[in-house]
Amino acid sequence: MNKLIYSILGASALAVLPAQAVPQLQLDIRNGSYDNATETVFSDGDAFTLLAYANPQGNLSDSDIINSNFYLSAALLKTDGSDVANTSADYGSFSIGSTTYNVTSDMLYGTPPVETALANQGFDAQDLSTHSVFPTYFTELEFQFNASDTVAEYDTQPGAGAAAFDTSGNGMFYKEFAVNTSGLADGYEIHFDLYDTVLRNNGDIDAGINAPFSHDAQSSGPSSPPAGPGNIVPEPSTYAMFGLASLMLGFVGYRSRNKKS
Repeated sequence: MNKLIYSILGASALAVLPAQAVPQLQLDIRNGSYDNATETVFSDGDAFTLLAYANPQGNLSDSDIINSNFYLSAALLKTDGSDVANTSADYGSFSIGSTTYNVTSDMLYGTPPVETALANQGFDAQDLSTHSVFPTYFTELEFQFNASDTVAEYDTQPGAGAAAFDTSGNGMFYKEFAVNTSGLADGYEIHFDLYDTVLRNNGDIDAGINAPFSHDAQSSGPSSPPAGPGNIVPEPSTYAMFGLASLMLGFVGYRSRNKKS
């Protein structure tokens, strides 16, 4: 009997963990690699395909996804870890699709999302978290997911860089972006975030659902952190489920020892 209980508990824990680890929104890069130190997917060069995913779950349904506007933020990042100065320096340019962005003339300096009322410009607690990137030069690309563009669900943290994914699956919606950062000044890269927004009555726009830090993406140049699969750092929910499973197994073992005595 005890063996059966242990087997059920073990199987249940393993079955639940992967589902818990897949966020509602996440980013990946075709042929990219996951860097454990920064918990970010890095590209394998200046030209790459960025992938945005929306996973219908919880308060995010299929209809919510295909009828909503989402935002891809592209932000300038200095790869030595220091802050980007708000100056007219020549930081170069990059492109997403057919659009080229000159950093200083085509981007804003601050923290997304962009407000509709100028009086509300500036960071507030409901904006996208700074997470050591903002304030910096950034631009937002508004887009919608296509109902016909779906892919089998996978977690981009342990599965980063999927060269070929199962488009016959319908677990998640996806959007592709062709990116080229070869025009950036040396020592700078582009960091990507994914989110939707919430409009307040006073014209303030706040970030709503967003891809967690462990599922964001960045271009990779000579001075970027080394990207490699390594040992994937589990999500907090994974640790929680392991802890719960351990407690349950411990309780069963305790009851078993008491019965024998």
